[in-house]
Amino acid sequence: MKVIKRSLAFGALALVLLIGVNVLTMRPSTKELWRFMWAELGQGNFGVGRWDGEFNEFDFSQLEPGDIVLGGNTGSSWGYWTHAALYIGNGQVMETFLQPGTKPEPVTRYNEYYSHAGALRVKLPPEVKQRAVERALALEGRPWYLLASRSSEELWYCSKIVWWVYAQEGYDMDPDGPYWIVPDRIARSPLVEQIQPHGR
Repeated sequence: MKVIKRSLAFGALALVLLIGVNVLTMRPSTKELWRFMWAELGQGNFGVGRWDGEFNEFDFSQLEPGDIVLGGNTGSSWGYWTHAALYIGNGQVMETFLQPGTKPEPVTRYNEYYSHAGALRVKLPPEVKQRAVERALALEGRPWYLLASRSSEELWYCSKIVWWVYAQEGYDMDPDGPYWIVPDRIARSPLVEQIQPHGR
């Protein structure tokens, strides 16, 4: 019994030390994200937030292949934008989420399932954006996993796809970012600009 208690105590101490080392060695951007998430959780905001039940009216008619589509709901625990996808043309985005995995979806989903939506134009040559689209199309069928590392080419989540297809071309939209590539950080990249809808 004493041996078991000692083993449990040693295991608990090792876990605390491991967590401590990870906290102390975190990048500043990772600490910033965790501070934001804990603050939001303290206010009862969790995960992707709450859709308010109203369609948003963002105009996606100006999109070009290679643009980035964003959606968000109030009460998210990781930022104003909670979802991202790459526009691949013909009214579709390449995205990944839960069971379906990575596949093309209608861009109009971003009007139907998010309280607010937006789009970003990538400030790169058309040939770079076309290659990014081709890379995204090649990911169809890959599984979704929220805790996927940046380096894994097997597991994906929404904003990792957007980040990865351009990083492979030598353009990193979040070079100093934390473990997760959150949509808000992509939206702040100097490589993108907001697309303003018609009439605004």
